[in-house]
Amino acid sequence: MAEPENIPETLAALALHLREQCYRDSSFHIGPGWERCDDAHALIQSEAGFEVFYIERGQRCGTEFIEKDEAAACRRFFNLLKDGVWTRAHCVVFTPDAAEAEAAQRLLAAEGIETLRNDMPAYCRANDPRHRVFVLGRDVLCVQQMVEQGRMRAVRFE
Repeated sequence: MAEPENIPETLAALALHLREQCYRDSSFHIGPGWERCDDAHALIQSEAGFEVFYIERGQRCGTEFIEKDEAAACRRFFNLLKDGVWTRAHCVVFTPDAAEAEAAQRLLAAEGIETLRNDMPAYCRANDPRHRVFVLGRDVLCVQQMVEQGRMRAVRFE
């Protein structure tokens, strides 16, 4: 059984923890300045307490929850992000070639890295597929090391 994660109890410590665990910066925002975000969960301190809400196209989309206690807000916010797989998914393969994506998945599996596949049938036009392979969280650091060692190609967006 896995050890429960030690969740920081302040907004600043939580922001640092999420970055250290390789959550995508674009998937969350903590503190003021959320108006510049798009498609992200935000955690701010307000007169009401510690508020969590979703941002879409720079617009606040209602309050998801409010906690009076900072540590409780940090725990709930962390669990919200942890439960959403795309908050920590990193695209490591983006190619029109399905065989290239499958080969990368086999290579990553051999390294003990779990992958997610999310293909696009029409990228720029009909019948223009892109095959995408994602890894979660800190596994992106392993992929970066493989790229640096020349064992895997860097992701390329076409």
